[in-house]
Amino acid sequence: MTTHQLERHIFNLYRMDWMTTNGYTLDDLLVSVLSEIYIPDYYAEPEQREAHILRSVAAWERDTDFGGDIWDSFDQFMRHGFRDPAYIEHLLLRDKTYGAQLLPLYHSHLNELIQADKIS
Repeated sequence: MTTHQLERHIFNLYRMDWMTTNGYTLDDLLVSVLSEIYIPDYYAEPEQREAHILRSVAAWERDTDFGGDIWDSFDQFMRHGFRDPAYIEHLLLRDKTYGAQLLPLYHSHLNELIQADKIS
């Protein structure tokens, strides 16, 4: 798993945690996002459809969200939430698929980020 994949996976765990903590369900997310998405017929290829959907989700996060309520952006999360080991350990311990595998990778990457902060 690349560093970027690790960061994105943990960010996705954070977004799900944020939704449930703030009283939103997966149904709320789907209804809100899908109501904003129009997929033209020329996005027939799976890769094109996925890219279009991801762009639409990003636009939803930026413009629509949950009526003014939304999780931190990826950059904000990387500057703050990602650097909270107790919180990330909590998320990873609940991830039955990858959590045990990602926990040591997370700590290693966190140490790299902290060292980079000290240098700059």
